[in-house]
Amino acid sequence: MSTVYAYPPPGITAPAIVVGYPVEIELASTFGRGSDSVVIPVWFAVADQGVLATARDAVSAVLGSGTTIANTLSMEAAWGATHCGKASIDPLRVGGVDYLAVRFDVNVATSGALDLSAVMDGIAGACSAAGL
Repeated sequence: MSTVYAYPPPGITAPAIVVGYPVEIELASTFGRGSDSVVIPVWFAVADQGVLATARDAVSAVLGSGTTIANTLSMEAAWGATHCGKASIDPLRVGGVDYLAVRFDVNVATSGALDLSAVMDGIAGACSAAGL
């Protein structure tokens, strides 16, 4: 089980899940701002990049359970609907330390105007509830 952060913290201890700020925001996806859409990166940091074979094995395990993680990140909630269909190996830099991480891109369609705090907290809560 990992520590889950609902926003990028000043430091982490791997393994950790970090919900990032949106990389893409589309306001007013529907008329009258009935819906917004965002792409939220969620990193599963497995180890400090200085740890080689162990980190590779940990990334392999995360990718092996990628369907489970993607299913966890795909949900319906009061603040909107999410879908996760893309992952990449993408380093995460936190507190001056580079971590080997798998990045999952979560597409979010909000039910009304974007409530970023609710979206990020909701994604983190789903990860915690799933025991990731």
